[in-house]
Amino acid sequence: MLTGEFGRSFRPASTYRDVAVERIPDASELPREEIVDVVENRVTMDNTASFDLDSALLNDGARAALDGVIRTMGNVEIAGHIQILGHTCSLGTDEYNQVLSEKRARSVYDYL
Repeated sequence: MLTGEFGRSFRPASTYRDVAVERIPDASELPREEIVDVVENRVTMDNTASFDLDSALLNDGARAALDGVIRTMGNVEIAGHIQILGHTCSLGTDEYNQVLSEKRARSVYDYL
C-alpha cells in the first residue's frame, strides 16, 4: 500500500518485481551478415545459332553462342538454376521431335 496525494492510500494496479534478464549484445558485437546482390541474367539463343536439320550435334554457330554464354557466366557462383530448353521445327512426328529436342538440350548441357 502506498500513500499518494492528499494523504490517501492506494494500491497500484500492477505490481512489479526485478528479474534477471539475459544480456543483449551490442550491435557492434554481433556477426555481420554478408550482403549478396542477386542478379538474374537471362540468355536466349536465336535460331540462327542452333542445330542442323534432324541433328542434336552442336554446329559452329551454336558452339560460338554457347562460348558467349560461358564468358557471360564467368566465375560467378550460381545460386539458382540454369534452364535449358530444346526445340525442333514442325517437321516429323511429335514423338520424334520430343526425343530430338531432349537430345539437343542434353548437347547444350554437356557443352556447358
